[in-house]
Amino acid sequence: MSVQRGIFAEQPVGVPPTGLKRLARVAGVFYFAVGVAGGFSEGFMDPALYVAGDPTATAGNLVANTGLVRLAVVAHLMDAVFFVLTAVTLYVLLKHVGKHAARLILLPVIVAASIISVSAVFTFAALQVTTTDTYVVAFGEVGAHGLAMLLL
Repeated sequence: MSVQRGIFAEQPVGVPPTGLKRLARVAGVFYFAVGVAGGFSEGFMDPALYVAGDPTATAGNLVANTGLVRLAVVAHLMDAVFFVLTAVTLYVLLKHVGKHAARLILLPVIVAASIISVSAVFTFAALQVTTTDTYVVAFGEVGAHGLAMLLL
């Protein structure tokens, strides 16, 4: 029988992991990555793209910043991944204190990461609506711009 080693090895209940400082630092790095990716995508790009009440300006922002919109989608997805990694690391760090309480951390984080991922899909779909001519043919220019605004 082999013995697992490392920071994510299973520990008996009530016994703290061996490298608590290292594990806490890993959680801190993941949380920093959440802040950077989320700050860029949700704090900078989303407000820069969406113009309240003006679908034409919103569609113009999407078309003018196509590369940045794609980067924002990747940042949204990275935000979700690092958010889940942070929660898993905190679970491993805190499960010796209370396994059930540590599990409660995971549920809202998984829900939030799912919502962030769906938001990234909608952002990418809005980009496709504004840059593909088939939506303009199907809905007209005003309808396509309104659909892009709705997706954002």
